[in-house]
Amino acid sequence: MHIATVGGLWNAAPVGTFDLFSQEASMYHSIWVSRVFVNAVLMDGFANRVAAGVLADAGDGNSDIVDALTSVPPPGTAFITDERRSHYVDRVVEGIFQIDKGRLDYSPVAAYETRARDRMTLRGQAVSFASFALDKVVAMPKWAIRAIVGRVSRSATETFHSSEGLAVVGSDVEQYDIRDRNLVAHRDRVAAEVSAARSSAAAFDEIAAIRSTPSLWARLREMMFGVLDGSADLTEIGFTPIEDKTPIFARVSDLVQPTHDRWRFPSDDRPDDIPPSVGLEDLESLGAVRQAVIRWAQSAESLIAAREAERHEAIADRDSLQLRSEELAAVLFEHELVEFDEHGLAVVIKGKRAPSPKKVDGAVEEGALDLVALKREFSELPARLAASERRITAADLVVTSAHDERQARHAVLASFEQWIAGHETSIYGRIVAGMTERRERAAQDLASAEDALQSVELPEPGRLIALRKSFHRRFGTGSLITAGFVLVYFAVDALVPSLRRLSWWPEAWQVIALGAAAIVIILIAILLQYYRQWSRVERLIVEVGDRLEWAANASRNARRELRRLEVLHRQAQEWLQLLADALHHPWAVRESWLATDAPSIDRSQLPYAMRLAIARDDDPVTLGRMKREASRALMVKGWRARAFSRLLEELRSRLGYDAATLGIDSLDADMPHASNHSRRILMEHANDPELLQSLAQSYLREIVAEVQGVSLSHSNPRVSPVAADPLEGDESSSARDALRREVPVEWDSFLLDSVAGRSNPVTPIGSLGIAEMALADAHHENVRSYLLVPDRLSGDAQAAGSRSPLDVTAYTDSDVRALDLVLRVDVAGPIPVTAARLWEKANSRPRTDGGARATSAREGL
Repeated sequence: MHIATVGGLWNAAPVGTFDLFSQEASMYHSIWVSRVFVNAVLMDGFANRVAAGVLADAGDGNSDIVDALTSVPPPGTAFITDERRSHYVDRVVEGIFQIDKGRLDYSPVAAYETRARDRMTLRGQAVSFASFALDKVVAMPKWAIRAIVGRVSRSATETFHSSEGLAVVGSDVEQYDIRDRNLVAHRDRVAAEVSAARSSAAAFDEIAAIRSTPSLWARLREMMFGVLDGSADLTEIGFTPIEDKTPIFARVSDLVQPTHDRWRFPSDDRPDDIPPSVGLEDLESLGAVRQAVIRWAQSAESLIAAREAERHEAIADRDSLQLRSEELAAVLFEHELVEFDEHGLAVVIKGKRAPSPKKVDGAVEEGALDLVALKREFSELPARLAASERRITAADLVVTSAHDERQARHAVLASFEQWIAGHETSIYGRIVAGMTERRERAAQDLASAEDALQSVELPEPGRLIALRKSFHRRFGTGSLITAGFVLVYFAVDALVPSLRRLSWWPEAWQVIALGAAAIVIILIAILLQYYRQWSRVERLIVEVGDRLEWAANASRNARRELRRLEVLHRQAQEWLQLLADALHHPWAVRESWLATDAPSIDRSQLPYAMRLAIARDDDPVTLGRMKREASRALMVKGWRARAFSRLLEELRSRLGYDAATLGIDSLDADMPHASNHSRRILMEHANDPELLQSLAQSYLREIVAEVQGVSLSHSNPRVSPVAADPLEGDESSSARDALRREVPVEWDSFLLDSVAGRSNPVTPIGSLGIAEMALADAHHENVRSYLLVPDRLSGDAQAAGSRSPLDVTAYTDSDVRALDLVLRVDVAGPIPVTAARLWEKANSRPRTDGGARATSAREGL
């Protein structure tokens, strides 16, 4: 022990007593004499166990890091209460769908609205009508010639070929106006586009054109970590700081369940429509699975009803047999064929035969009793009743089994509902449900747009041609009538010249002018009606064109959005599942780190000046306080995000990648259409136990430093001494020592026990060790005490030893060590070599060569 103390060989102490005091005086004919007292606590991984417990609780997705009721959130944050949890979950879900301008959200086209009527000024209307009238009047000769040519061509076709002949003379008869042809072409073009969009090649091209920016995945990652550790600014989604504290969720399970959390059907005997297990990837189809489980559970009711019916049938059969037995007993008793025993049961009288029934012409007389048959039937009834009872017993067992089956099925249903509730109420479940709802809306809009496209009715073809022909026909009729009146005038004027002498008879030029004016008026009137009817048809054509264009746009948009959302939502779910693994398993704690192995100490082998104690971790209050204190080294704002970054660092160091290949930025930029494979690499190694345990070890060292420093000083747990106090002398008996070993004391009090209450140091060398001629100099009474203590106890050690000369040297608490150690060294010196009794005889001998060599040796001490 002295060698270990002087040389600083203790595992817990960085220096030895050789380094504590000035050694200059001992370099020439002087010596130091020391006495060592050791107080140490065998930590036996105590700090490791506390730190491992903190890590284990922090890595548990269902825990509040340390304790659900007394946990302290990271500085600058506040845990969201259960009453407000639903409100913040809604905010997170809404915020995720608004990331990157709503890239994960569905963007439908606006609903169809009828186009408003155009507004025209009086001048514009006059110009429009004049242009329309001029166009129609100028085109009249063309259409007249075409009509005449067409009529002649049809007559030639009928004359030379007939309707079934070899050829058709002239051009086809026009059936559609140019606007009709344009509208039909528009409809056909839209139909062709829709048909082409349904093809797989178009789908591939659309998917290849889909782009998800790294900012989308980066913000999604920041939000998932930020709502748990406050590492991101989420004020835009409603996480407004309350008194400068950012609200965060306490449990990872509030966000997402672990990916390995699957519901499994309890047996292999299951219906075909119920899968053997369901997990996170099946959340979209849980509705159908739930209905299948409900139907299966409810089918137990019909099974019970069938088994109950069988039981009631067996009971009814037994009751009918008993009634028949009573009836037969009454009849046979009247004929003295049965008797009743002491229990009141009818039994057949042995040896007495039943009379045969009377017969008439070889047949039993009508109305006569066949007592022989009745007696035989009565004798068979007990066996039949016994069989009926056995049937009832079997039916009771079947009914009980059916009730047990119903209870088991409802238990399965309850477990499934509980599993679904845990997932559906989490943020991940809400996001998946929102994604499914948006894709369903896109699919419904696509179906509605295609239905609208198919239901668009084009105006009746040839309406504009009919209007034009009506205009020509009416104008021709009016012109002919007017011309007829003019011709009648000229005929009458030529036949009756005497009329020219009459004053009221018009002149020829007047009639011609009047006829021309009439034709103009008729033309204007017919053009007005033509323009009005044309305007209505034109409006109808415009509306039909608008509906076609809207339906085409809606169909294209819905199909494009559906394919875009299918790709992005699949990426988002994979990314969320990857983050869920990182949140639920940020590290892995070995079971051995949490285990407690009581050390085996042979007290008989311990030096008397060494006091040892064993750290106790069986006090839940102290242990909980230490965990809370130690968790401050871990629970800082953004600790989960930093754990994810450190996981990537650890994985890079193992695989030999750089940050550009496997880092936060590369994960955010990993796109399916241009993958850098970083997410695949992380998914393959994210649950590697060695990787997670290695990461936990790096955190363990940091938390152990906190446990051995601040946590120990604040919590001051108890220890169990296993050796008596060496400074108390020899008063303690073995019985008293055993009693002391069982009584726990405070950790720091035990370590400072060698200092507390010591008014004077104990000299390590007595007067018997001093040469007689040097006793008067009292070199052995020049004693000073030196302490080697942990940092946290340096102040207490000074106070405890204030009445004695004391030099305190502190060492760091942050190093992982097996002992928590306090060394007290009482040093006497410097003592001249000549004053030590050890060299008294040598000093009195005559000086010889040997003596000279001894003197040289002494000078080297």
